[in-house]
Amino acid sequence: MTTNVHDYRFLLAERGTLERMLKETPPEHVIDRASLEGRKEEVDEEIAAFEAAPTRLVETQIAFRGGPVTDDGGMDADFTGKALGAFTDAIAEVGISQVAAELDSRQRRRIRRSYEMVVRNTFRGSFGFQIEREFPYGVSPEGPDALESAIGGLKSILQASADSDEAAADAMAETDGRAMRSVHDFLDTMAKRGAYCAMRFKGDEFRFKNAAEVQQSASRVAPRKDEGVDKEMVAVFHGVLPEARRVEFVIEETGQTLVGEVANSVKDLPTTNDLGPLMMVRTRARQAGARKPVYTIMDWEPL
Repeated sequence: MTTNVHDYRFLLAERGTLERMLKETPPEHVIDRASLEGRKEEVDEEIAAFEAAPTRLVETQIAFRGGPVTDDGGMDADFTGKALGAFTDAIAEVGISQVAAELDSRQRRRIRRSYEMVVRNTFRGSFGFQIEREFPYGVSPEGPDALESAIGGLKSILQASADSDEAAADAMAETDGRAMRSVHDFLDTMAKRGAYCAMRFKGDEFRFKNAAEVQQSASRVAPRKDEGVDKEMVAVFHGVLPEARRVEFVIEETGQTLVGEVANSVKDLPTTNDLGPLMMVRTRARQAGARKPVYTIMDWEPL
């Protein structure tokens, strides 16, 4: 039985060919007709089985331009492998960052399987690829929904990296470090070869204008090397996302709303019972250049 849309399309094409060959084969060619009819029965059964249990397709397209793309429409093979690997790795890491903050290597490998995708087709223009993953409709929608969220998340981060320093800093503050490093690796892979790309997802497209814009984006999301500065502030916890280990808090003195990650060393995360009362919040603020500080909550206590 066929298990993916690519095989299904192939079988439809094969059935058309078999039907044509049967029409062209004279009735007296008994053995030839029996062979063709037998294969057509097999193909009909596989098509019927697939149509009785269709799949949900999640797909995105990415097209490359610039240095690695040759004048005759080809693309450097070494760059192709590295760029596609970095692109799908970024999708997976963004996806993992959306579901959990702390995972051991075994858990990461298990969850990562949910974000694996394959290249099905190429298309011309610049040099593009259709990347997809199929899920049986009978399974929980969490799988395809999570993958779509990861692809959309990566697209939003790329857009933010191209928009401005502030937008890039906001994206970095909302995404864990490992995922952002994978995004930077993807951008850096293109930047080193003078390449740029366009990404299409659900009919909406984001594109870099040129290789210089990719280089700027890579610089904006480069891993931070700055030292953290510890700060204490009186604040009120406004919201808690336990699975992501994130807390939204409002500074009492200024009324400014901030979002911070809770340090891994903190075993007891804030709960809804901690929302409202004044707290002395100890944070570690990290800031790169003119970007907004990114806060990690190291400890807190009620006032």
